[in-house]
Amino acid sequence: MAFEKIVGMISDVHLKSKPKKDSNGNVTGKEYTWAFRIGNRQAFLNNTGEYANFTDGDEVIAVGEIQRNGSFNIWTIRNETSETVYKNGDGSQFFNSSIGNYILGVVIILVGICIIFQNGIYMAFQKGHNELFFGIPVVAFGLLFLWLGYKHSIVEKMLRQHTT
Repeated sequence: MAFEKIVGMISDVHLKSKPKKDSNGNVTGKEYTWAFRIGNRQAFLNNTGEYANFTDGDEVIAVGEIQRNGSFNIWTIRNETSETVYKNGDGSQFFNSSIGNYILGVVIILVGICIIFQNGIYMAFQKGHNELFFGIPVVAFGLLFLWLGYKHSIVEKMLRQHTT
């Protein structure tokens, strides 16, 4: 999906929280979601942490994707009233910057290439050697991080174009 930029005043601000659970079902914290309207469009900012602050009437610039149900999934938002920037995932433990994703993607791809060619190029393609079965998914995982980094760089560029 293509990214869109929406500029306007927010209204109907609601903060929702739910318990964040790990794979065993243990509660590890809270996940906060902001729900509000920007102009006439319903918008959601997921997993921002507890310190984000929005009130009715704030002027905002939001960059994100329009979902199939018509709502706007925000990747990053700048509150012009308080001059703060929030990103989707600021409250999580995952990278949400383009440079972090690029670095992590390159490192993972290099590890995957080392796994594939650990016994030499000729041995990687011989019968009985499983390096390809382990290395190719690792390289694909690294490509996923490069793709996420590219998407974050587009979002940051769109927000920066409007604020300068």
